[in-house]
Amino acid sequence: MTAARADFTALPVVDLSRWDDDGQRAALADEVREICHHVGFFQLVGSGITPEDRRAYFAELERFFALPDEVKAQIDKARSPHLRGWERLGTELTDNRTDHREQVDLLTEHPAGPPDADPPYLRLEGPNQWLPEDVLPGFREAVEEFIGRLEKLSARVMEVLSAALGLEPGFLEEYFGERPMSMVKLIHYPQTPPGEAGVNAHHDTGFLTLLMQHEVGGLEVENAKGEWVPVPVRDDAFVVNIGEMLQSLTGRYLVATKHRVIAHDERYSSAYFAGPDLRTELVPLRLDPAYAEAVTASPRHSAAGFMARRDELLAGQGGTGSTGAQTYGVQAFLTGLTTGLALIVAIGAQNAFVLRQGIRREHIGVVVAICAVSDALLIALGTAGIGTIVERAPWLLDVLRWGGVAYLVWFAIGSFRSALRPEGLHAGDAPRAVRLGSVALTTLSLTYLNPHVYLDTVLMLGNVANQHGDQRWVVAGGAMLGSVLWFSVLGLGARALARPLDKPSTWRVVDVFVGVVMLLVALKLALGA
Repeated sequence: MTAARADFTALPVVDLSRWDDDGQRAALADEVREICHHVGFFQLVGSGITPEDRRAYFAELERFFALPDEVKAQIDKARSPHLRGWERLGTELTDNRTDHREQVDLLTEHPAGPPDADPPYLRLEGPNQWLPEDVLPGFREAVEEFIGRLEKLSARVMEVLSAALGLEPGFLEEYFGERPMSMVKLIHYPQTPPGEAGVNAHHDTGFLTLLMQHEVGGLEVENAKGEWVPVPVRDDAFVVNIGEMLQSLTGRYLVATKHRVIAHDERYSSAYFAGPDLRTELVPLRLDPAYAEAVTASPRHSAAGFMARRDELLAGQGGTGSTGAQTYGVQAFLTGLTTGLALIVAIGAQNAFVLRQGIRREHIGVVVAICAVSDALLIALGTAGIGTIVERAPWLLDVLRWGGVAYLVWFAIGSFRSALRPEGLHAGDAPRAVRLGSVALTTLSLTYLNPHVYLDTVLMLGNVANQHGDQRWVVAGGAMLGSVLWFSVLGLGARALARPLDKPSTWRVVDVFVGVVMLLVALKLALGA
């Protein structure tokens, strides 16, 4: 395939049938990842939905929109407490501008909750509105059957995207939760008036969109040069694009791309917007640090914005330069806390050393303090944007990597030597007379000579924090607390084990364990993992 470019002049084409061939899955996932990183849009063929199927579906849409407005008004969206139904021409605004189209919104049906359900967005759950069968025979059955096929197609595309991000193929579908909330729009455009738009320039705010154009084009996508690229009509292809949810969850690695519709003739289209359970907490995905590094290195991705929020629109602002829907207060803090713990809680050189010092009762308070303060400093630097410097100085990470390898091997040798002549720590013994300076220097070395600490804290956590705009320091504070809690529990909890572990044989196991961990980490660093 031709390399995906942000200054594209035509949308890339992806053949989904390749996903059925195990030998092509990896290549397809790589291709989709590059397209969604640079372009955010592609034409999808090989869906299994035939042109004949699509023509039959659009024939139903044409039957509905040919009805008089007073008939369609029987399912006016204003009649639905769940915001489902028909919207007449010119009702909807995008970016504070009138859209010249009429449409029907159909959402995934779930049992309706109480009318005063809290939080209020849960009131969206409920039934769709349909015209009586004697008014439009067969319409509901045909549309619902086709929506079921779109759901299955969306799940397959989600599998590819999951693999593209280095996740298990079913990850994103599982992430959607027990009651996913997707939406289908049935859309009719009259010819767009001069200087106006059928739908004004915007990002899709959901997860993923599958769009069908029928006979008449009009969709245009903006490339990185600010040029509007027309998307030709294909009766064998779906136009697929990334929404702002995925842009946010991937730390701006995948991009939501601006698009609009200007219809030069009467036009029909239909879009399927895949969405998660309304109760799903949209916490950034834990991806390989390479994704955060790529975003940091790309001014376009680092600056990728979001559709203006309601308060911004009411204040007269618009466009796609917003920081996105904010995560406030406790939720922002918990995002930092859980993300920080997810990165810290793993057996590595630093954690193994803290565990060892806690069991030995050797200056564990100092060790915990150094680890926690160091993490706080690095998280603060990442939140302040210093990650860009780290990313643009790869030689610095190389120096740290090989210095870390040498130090870890030296430390492992020392642990194995201790295992050959183990000593018990008797219950009545005082802590060993180990120099404070030596312990502090070892802790600092294991912290700062490991390049992964910079990737996890400066780049990864810094990137997560900066996705939250004005709340970034709240997120950073949560991550810092996570570090304090973890090292305190690990070190002081291990200290409580000092009395039970008073046998030389037990210390032999501890020293061998620490030595093996240090060697494994050294090997991982040497291989550049």
